[in-house]
Amino acid sequence: VAVLAGLSGAELGVVTVPRDFDVADLKWEIEVSLGIPDQEQRLVLGTRVISNTESLQDVFGRGASRVEVRLIRLDRRWVETLHGVQAGRLQLHELDDKVRHDREVVLAAVRRDPANLRHVPEELRDRDLMLAGVCVMGKSLQHASDDLRADRDVVLAAVRNDGLAVRFAIEELRSDPEVALAAVQQNGWALELLGEELRSDRALVLER
Repeated sequence: VAVLAGLSGAELGVVTVPRDFDVADLKWEIEVSLGIPDQEQRLVLGTRVISNTESLQDVFGRGASRVEVRLIRLDRRWVETLHGVQAGRLQLHELDDKVRHDREVVLAAVRRDPANLRHVPEELRDRDLMLAGVCVMGKSLQHASDDLRADRDVVLAAVRNDGLAVRFAIEELRSDPEVALAAVQQNGWALELLGEELRSDRALVLER
């Protein structure tokens, strides 16, 4: 595997690895050969970042004996911050404004504790981030924008985790039969938070 510098494309070195290795193994070999810590490596094949768990055979195929990857070296302090957030040693609200606007750090914080959504800048609270949060803590739907409170998939994910999160959905979705059923099945008290017509629905009352 030829390792190229991410921006210049200059060859940094060549490492030899079996195709039954995975990307994490490749990073270890690069660390041993080139002295770049594996945690500071981001490997790109074509236009795609390849992840640690992918097998080299799947990534590179069975054809050519020589392949090229580009290596983007991550800032060491950024890596330490990301790992601190992932481990819960650092809290999102403790970080400076620039880091709190870093999408990867923010996503790690929300996956660690969805309550961090309240500290996420509004412009970063997109659909993927909200789904990551509400799947773990349904009530974090309260931190979503109006558009996402109107997103059926986001609301369904929230109420499947916490039926009472239906209170944060727009009125139209509180009257949606599928959303209502998912909410009541998760928590019978959610029936009281539904649209007026559904609160007297016999099937939902029996689910409670």
